[in-house]
Amino acid sequence: MTESSTNLNWAASDKLKDSGNYSTWKILVKHALINAGVYQFVLGKGKGLKPTTTNEDYDEDSEYGKWLKGNAKAYTILHRTCGTDAMRTIKSTNNAAKAWTLLKDRYEVKGFSLIGQSLDEFLALSYEKSRDIATFNALFKDLKRKIEDAGLSLQATFYIHLYLKWVSPAFPTWAERQRSVLRTTSTTTSMLTNATLDDMMADLIDENRAVTAQGEDGTGISMYGDRPHPQNRKGNSNSKKPNTQQLKPKYDRHCTHCNKNGHLEQNCCIKHPEKKTELLKNQNIKDENTNSKTKTRPLSMMGHKSKSIKSSDWILVTSASHHMCNDRTLFDEYRVNMNPANTITTAGGNTRAEGYGTVTITAIQTNNSRIVIKLLDVFHVPSLGVNLLSGPTLKKKGVYIDSLTNTIRHESDKSEVCKFQLLDSAMRICTVSTGQATNGSCR
Repeated sequence: MTESSTNLNWAASDKLKDSGNYSTWKILVKHALINAGVYQFVLGKGKGLKPTTTNEDYDEDSEYGKWLKGNAKAYTILHRTCGTDAMRTIKSTNNAAKAWTLLKDRYEVKGFSLIGQSLDEFLALSYEKSRDIATFNALFKDLKRKIEDAGLSLQATFYIHLYLKWVSPAFPTWAERQRSVLRTTSTTTSMLTNATLDDMMADLIDENRAVTAQGEDGTGISMYGDRPHPQNRKGNSNSKKPNTQQLKPKYDRHCTHCNKNGHLEQNCCIKHPEKKTELLKNQNIKDENTNSKTKTRPLSMMGHKSKSIKSSDWILVTSASHHMCNDRTLFDEYRVNMNPANTITTAGGNTRAEGYGTVTITAIQTNNSRIVIKLLDVFHVPSLGVNLLSGPTLKKKGVYIDSLTNTIRHESDKSEVCKFQLLDSAMRICTVSTGQATNGSCR
């Protein structure tokens, strides 16, 4: 969908057709009206309130002339975003406020019907239809909010169960690990909250970014399963067919001898005790190979860095234990790390911070206001490909990541701290130093 004032060019699927897409259409049109500066005209309030005295002779400088012009722009937006049936509904009036009310009275679903419609939309959600995991998370939260706005309150367990079910085909090992944690810990159903779901979403985005690699055919490979995103897999006719036996997760294998998952009967250590020694030997060799590869990996952001991300950028990472900066000149206060044993774990393995101190950054909010943020106990790691903002550290300070609005907010009053931009699934903080306050590239 592209728009410029009233020159709207909406896809047919975005236009108002019936009650099924009214709620989505209403949100899109509201944004278009606000962008055109005529939202008050469909509400009939403020400058959009029709003057009691009218003049048949059009005078654009008069009060009525100004209303007439704004009303015409608002009505045009409504008309151009309506399907054939919706156009017939507003055909009887040229008043934007009356047209808005007519559409609301006809298409807005309320009560039990609204709950049913919201649930239907939510249960029809599919990761395969999403562009990436960040997009899926945002859509999941949006539809969850619609259910809550409709007046239906469901336990967090319901949403967590469905989230794990829907992402399992693409991220099998991650999903099974989450289920295992929920089963083995003392967590009860009442202890599972929306915060638990938010943490899961943030963790999956961060791990997906850290482990995702590029295949030889250019297709993005999802973590732990070597499974390309369904859209990438369908769109690349030259890509090789995956070996389904190799892709089969361990927990799908079932032993008929000991009745446990994770292995087959011919590899069962209970039935074949001699297999246990061989298994331990192979595991030790595998661990040694893994450690040697980890030591030789170059230290970067999270395994690779997008061309659109610069070394001076601040990337929000939910798994980083500390804030980390690669530029010594950014520190306001600085102390050299004199302890050789004081190391931190990064994507490239263990590394030693050269020092630590205080860094001040000027971030941007969604209204383009500037806010000065003082970061304490920042580690100086020159070999980092980018600067890292620690999610756990921010959480301790009472702020959280709102992936629906791409902002960081205070937990106490939900007020905004600053905004971030998604670049190749990386959360880049919008700062003045990268020129994002003036060119509007980070919105």
